[in-house]
Amino acid sequence: MIPLTRNDVEAYVPVTDENGPQQREVEGRDDSSESFSEDCSDLKNMTPRTKRRSVINKENRAKLKIVHTSGARSFQRARALLEKMEALQLQHELEGKSYTEVEIFAEVLGTKAGFVQGLGRSVRSVGSSSSAASVDLSRRLEEARLEIEEMRARQMEYEALLVKRSDMKQTMQEHLQMIEEQQRKKNEELMQMMRCR
Repeated sequence: MIPLTRNDVEAYVPVTDENGPQQREVEGRDDSSESFSEDCSDLKNMTPRTKRRSVINKENRAKLKIVHTSGARSFQRARALLEKMEALQLQHELEGKSYTEVEIFAEVLGTKAGFVQGLGRSVRSVGSSSSAASVDLSRRLEEARLEIEEMRARQMEYEALLVKRSDMKQTMQEHLQMIEEQQRKKNEELMQMMRCR
């Protein structure tokens, strides 16, 4: 039998909060009284050191003003990810696409096989390799499309600069020809004046 942690047993124990007593539901768990008795017997077999540590941890958690359930992720990082998810959802709504929360979680937080970060192992639909691959492929396709658009825009700018340069070169040649012709006319006039004298 696999030893249970305190959190596993608390999943079966009624918890009291502001709304009153509740029964936590855990997916895939047998909630029969036999199973519960077996789980509680593991708690009775805890060493005194483990029991003492459990009491100390419970007291320390009770002292916390803000419950932190993000693991090693800071509040700022969690807030940034939440804002990114909200922005992504808003963007998809504006584009007319419909994404589920699970797909948005998977896109922002990433996926592992059979596990979506932030949602746990209970959500597996997006964790399949084909769905994760399609999310990744669609992201890559979008990036490639944007890159192609940028390259086209740069190419158009470059072609516009070439046309402008060609126009300037032609204008400059015409201007030089005009100056040369004016200079030639002046020279001819000077030559005629000198002949007349």
